[in-house]
Amino acid sequence: MSTRQAEKLLVAAAKNGIAIPCTSDATTFLLTHPRGAYTAARTVSQTRIFDYEAHIRRLVESTIAMQTGKQLTISALEKELRPKTKATLVAAMTAFNDMYKVQNNQEYKINVLVCSSERKFVNGEVMGDTDVFCHVSLLPPLRSDMVKLEVAGLPRLNAAAKDSVWVRERKAIYDRMAPDMEDVILMDPATAHLLEGSQTNFYAIQNGTVFTAEEGILKGTMMSVNGKVASFQAHQDWYWEQSR
Repeated sequence: MSTRQAEKLLVAAAKNGIAIPCTSDATTFLLTHPRGAYTAARTVSQTRIFDYEAHIRRLVESTIAMQTGKQLTISALEKELRPKTKATLVAAMTAFNDMYKVQNNQEYKINVLVCSSERKFVNGEVMGDTDVFCHVSLLPPLRSDMVKLEVAGLPRLNAAAKDSVWVRERKAIYDRMAPDMEDVILMDPATAHLLEGSQTNFYAIQNGTVFTAEEGILKGTMMSVNGKVASFQAHQDWYWEQSR
């Protein structure tokens, strides 16, 4: 997708709490399986998931938003999804650590997919006909230099739900993107407002003020953290001004 030098593909995966063979990158892995709710996370110190609770909420809320045939409640779905997701995460991360030795400062990129299964529905189980997949790979290092972005692509149809169909739509955009571009910024053609990146939230800073879209986007976990930091900073500035 960018001009970064390709690295050796180190990956691992699991399904419903059991490690499975995997040789593909995250995009190919997600597209191999049925459409479903997914989330993309990162590790902290290789053993913890950053803002884990937010990712559980995203999987639950996106699964409910995408359902048409079943009446699901948040509490019932979360009761079954939470332990199943944890077991699958542990299985995939354990498989990765067993296969590869990486530096202590290297973090992992985690993708979790909740999708329909070929299994028959089990009475009493909300997720009896649902599979949970997890894909683990290396998290790319942060860029320290400037990057080029391209305005391309339309807003998501349902930005509130993290639907794996977006992975397919995003790939089509990437295939048309210039090779020296790092990412694309989605634009609302009716207003010409820049909304979000293909995998990121988008911010603009003008005269010391931070601008970002509030609607028509999928708010990432880092966006919530940035919002809290910005709110805290604004409070600190106000307090300092009033105290001088």
